[in-house]
Amino acid sequence: MIFYVSYLMVKTSNSFWNIFNPEGSLDTAINYINIGDPVIVSFSVKSNFKAAHKTDNYVSYMDESGGGGHAAVLVGFITNSDLPENVQPATKKGYFILRNSWSRHWGDCGYVYVDYQYLKKYAYGLARISYGYRP
Repeated sequence: MIFYVSYLMVKTSNSFWNIFNPEGSLDTAINYINIGDPVIVSFSVKSNFKAAHKTDNYVSYMDESGGGGHAAVLVGFITNSDLPENVQPATKKGYFILRNSWSRHWGDCGYVYVDYQYLKKYAYGLARISYGYRP
């Protein structure tokens, strides 16, 4: 199946979320991101995710109930050791760079930085995509 998105076409999508091993799944996502492959993530949206654009664009982990479902694209990962001095380290490992669809005026030009632990707790799907340029 081929999907068209602007000047790109998504050729394949391979789900790799393992409900019994979310940490292994997220580590696999980091590996895919590091070789340049975007990763689609499905997750529960909590209040701090919705409000990230009103603060510092970092979504920290907090144990919270409720929230609706959402999907976005993971495009990068920053380890705690590579964070700027004024940024509080993530609960675990670092922050995913997440490209959202809520406009370029939300977050950091459409991006937010999501704590690894947040996605470990609230993600419920990951898929690697391969793409090419539209003819």
